[in-house]
Amino acid sequence: GKSGKCGFGGNYRITELQAALLLPQLARFEGELKTKTANIALFREKMAKVPGVKLTPPKSKVTRQGLYGVSLNYDPEAFAGMTQDILVSALKAEGISSQVPYSPVYLSPLWTPGKDIVRCEPGVKPEDRLGLKSKCPVTERVSQETGIVILHHYFMGPAADMDDIAN
Repeated sequence: GKSGKCGFGGNYRITELQAALLLPQLARFEGELKTKTANIALFREKMAKVPGVKLTPPKSKVTRQGLYGVSLNYDPEAFAGMTQDILVSALKAEGISSQVPYSPVYLSPLWTPGKDIVRCEPGVKPEDRLGLKSKCPVTERVSQETGIVILHHYFMGPAADMDDIAN
């Protein structure tokens, strides 16, 4: 807001014009999801052969997944000590849509101002209710050092594009 503080919520309703433009695109959804699913399976197969890279496994009970991105962890030592930011920049320079993962919620600038907003029952501190003192060292390491997210639109192209990353 104008105060410079982050807050919660948003107005994500679309206009009638946006809805009119979106509706015809929904007809393509099933085909695009099929392409994306096949390419992600191929990507997982190819990346399993790359030393120093581990993909987050799919959840066994999920039968269809829209996926915003595919998460992977890399071992910086296997990449000559390359930092997360440099690796993401290199992937982008090669045309591979990628980003670093989001911060853990309890470190997010969208979440932490909640301590000044949330009202709790007597004896409960807002920081405790919001989990601001949480410690998840693996999540922090992945978000700050070893995680990469390959964004979903990378998987919308031809299967041959999956070779670009593995090579």
